[in-house]
Amino acid sequence: MPATPSFYSTGRVMLKTNILLNIFYDRYAAHLTQAEILVCMFIFRRTYCFNKVQERISTEEFINGVYTDDGQTVTGGIGLHRVSLHKILKKLEATKLIKVTRKGVRKYYSLNVTLPAKMFLRNLNLVNSKADNPSKSISYKTANLMLIVNNEKTPKKRGANK
Repeated sequence: MPATPSFYSTGRVMLKTNILLNIFYDRYAAHLTQAEILVCMFIFRRTYCFNKVQERISTEEFINGVYTDDGQTVTGGIGLHRVSLHKILKKLEATKLIKVTRKGVRKYYSLNVTLPAKMFLRNLNLVNSKADNPSKSISYKTANLMLIVNNEKTPKKRGANK
């Protein structure tokens, strides 16, 4: 009996991923930075290309990639710094472009390509406006830094010894 062809050789994955990639680039990519696109494509590769809805991805896997036991590369990492990666993941989650399911300390990621473009743009504008206009409850050090940058006098802290 002939061997059953693998899922990849049937072409079903290729058709599905091409359609989803086209949707992603048409709706979202123009509004994202290069690093954000890299993170989305890494999640896309680990989920849809392996016929999964979501996948557990660690920070190390995002940065360095995934390797087999004998050292062969399954998926290359994106090489971002850990802090930058976490900022990007938080932003993408806030825009609802990625879904993060937390099970204990493990995080499962999926790309939300069914998100309507208008909703994505609204969420992106909200996230960007929060970043541009921080809330009024900023710390005293931050306020002083902002005044120093603008060449203004720094006010004395309430209750400070004279």
